[in-house]
Amino acid sequence: ATADLSQLVFAFGGAVAFALLRGSPVPAAKKISKATCSLTKDNGVGFPSVMTPASAVAPDVAAARTKARSPWGRVPGVPPPPPLLMRNAAAAAVEELLSQISPTSEGDMIVQQLADRMEQVVRGLLPEAEVLGFASSDFTRGTAYGVAVPEVEIVVTISSQVLAARLRDRHLQHMEAKGPMDDRKLQKSAIRACTDRLVGAGHFKFRRSAFRCEEPKVTLLALPSLGVHNEAIPISFSVNSTTPMCCAALLRDCSFMEPRAKALILLVKRWAKDRGICHAAKGHFSPYLWTLLAIYFLQVGATKEGPLLPPLGVLNLQTTLAGHPANSQAKKRQLKRLGNESETTSPASLFKEFLHFYANSFDFRGEGVSVRLGRRAAPHISLPLHVVLGEDGATTQIGVSIEDPYNRRRNLGDGATALSLRRLREELSRAAALLDGDGCGCEGATADKVARALGPAGGRGGGGQRELMPAAVIRVAA
Repeated sequence: ATADLSQLVFAFGGAVAFALLRGSPVPAAKKISKATCSLTKDNGVGFPSVMTPASAVAPDVAAARTKARSPWGRVPGVPPPPPLLMRNAAAAAVEELLSQISPTSEGDMIVQQLADRMEQVVRGLLPEAEVLGFASSDFTRGTAYGVAVPEVEIVVTISSQVLAARLRDRHLQHMEAKGPMDDRKLQKSAIRACTDRLVGAGHFKFRRSAFRCEEPKVTLLALPSLGVHNEAIPISFSVNSTTPMCCAALLRDCSFMEPRAKALILLVKRWAKDRGICHAAKGHFSPYLWTLLAIYFLQVGATKEGPLLPPLGVLNLQTTLAGHPANSQAKKRQLKRLGNESETTSPASLFKEFLHFYANSFDFRGEGVSVRLGRRAAPHISLPLHVVLGEDGATTQIGVSIEDPYNRRRNLGDGATALSLRRLREELSRAAALLDGDGCGCEGATADKVARALGPAGGRGGGGQRELMPAAVIRVAA
């Protein structure tokens, strides 16, 4: 009986202990600290392989992956802080904005380091390759549509013959291709191979491809784990693309002849990008085309001072790729003979006149943009016209004719659609009306009008589809 009583006491005590354990709260999972999931060079956290199952991804790596989805290292869906314009006068506010978006020496150094790191990876596949980097503005501040239209362009340059041989050795060409591939297919194959290498290195993330464009390219994110910048950098990556070098050469030469040309080009490209009409993959004009439109306006449309830039003539692509400047000195002397020696029009007023010129004066169907000729005229007979199918699917219209300064038989406007052309006219008219106001010049306008004209398109652009990053709003200090 004594043994039975002790057994009952022991069983009762076990039941009470079990009940207490069942009723106690389960300890919460340990929260991952920011230091654990930050993508820095010190902790070395990278991205797992694309084929890694989600269940096999460590919690800290998964948190780091979620954070890096925002191109500027912030919470996805939250735009970067907009530029704060402290000055009230429009001309002063535009000058302040230019100081915020102009390329800086710090940004150039970051781009050079980025190109060097990418070259180290790419040379594991293509030992003869050289990697060049270009920054079109101050990318460290962040902008609306920063991933759709990156401010940083990275180009791999290599001989086509050497490239074809290297790809053939690694069995990266199409199996059915017996002979040499054409340049376009060769570019695509090289971009895919280099992208696999870069993403596999763990410091880059693939975002999108644009292989239907004239020059195929992909958009990558250079992650902070690379160690060149504390924020992710959206970059446009291509192989043997000539557009970035041509655009940089035009900007350099035109800035030498007319310093205000660089300011206007920066303003135009920033406005087009923030308004969602600068994404070439959706049929809009690329930053290179907006550069040509700004140059052409300075050649024919600046009515107050006369031509601010001369005709550029026939440009040699090989000379540009070799880094040799055009005959800018002779063209500058030509401008002086025309009497253009004093600067009287501010960049703000030039931007306003640019908008009015293309909104009210330029004939999109009957005129051709030719910086080679530098005069208003119909498209040259050798330039093919671009016929655009209307939005109703039945009617047609003639698109904008933009002559390639390096190839007079190439129409750079052949990627426009009816929707993109409609959006182009709407945005030009909207901005011109905002800056016009009561008819006073841009110097007499308020900074609020400038902010509204240059302000982003509220998260929408390019045919009504929502962009990856919502647009910021330019603020004006009271």
